[in-house]
Amino acid sequence: PTCLLYTSYQFQVAERSSPDVVRGHQFHQLALLAEHAYARSPFWRERLRSAGYRPSSDAVETWFRALPPLTRGEARSAGRALLSDSVPPGHGSIFSGKTSGSTTEPLTYYKTDAAMVFWHAFTLRDSLWHARDLRAKLAVIRVGSPRQRNPGWGPAYSAVSYTHLDVYKRQQHGGSH
Repeated sequence: PTCLLYTSYQFQVAERSSPDVVRGHQFHQLALLAEHAYARSPFWRERLRSAGYRPSSDAVETWFRALPPLTRGEARSAGRALLSDSVPPGHGSIFSGKTSGSTTEPLTYYKTDAAMVFWHAFTLRDSLWHARDLRAKLAVIRVGSPRQRNPGWGPAYSAVSYTHLDVYKRQQHGGSH
């Protein structure tokens, strides 16, 4: 729960930062991601090179603006070639899933344990923003998923106790009671 709450707290700090500070952090993270992708994926190496990326370049915004969005068709065609040949050790295991295909053919995607921490933190932040009562029941309709019953709201919440959330909400609103 500490990692999840801390990540959610980092989002809270970021959302209250100036646009210039947020932009600086985003481009710093983007530079690190591009450096890894360039070194570990032939697909991304070529795509980044075509956009003007050079390792250790400070011109992040320039090459980023020139980098074309990856289309669904390109992602489907490239398949596993999109993946890095080595995931940083701190990112944990790799999992795959498929989109529902509600608008077109399903697309296989891959994620790591680290990506799931972010996903759970986004989910938690969304519920906190909307002041949802996490003690209430939740019903979810998902197409193509097997029917299941969960004792709570799911993995994003199961690792965090209501006490953690109550303390977090008070801190979020500047109160100490």
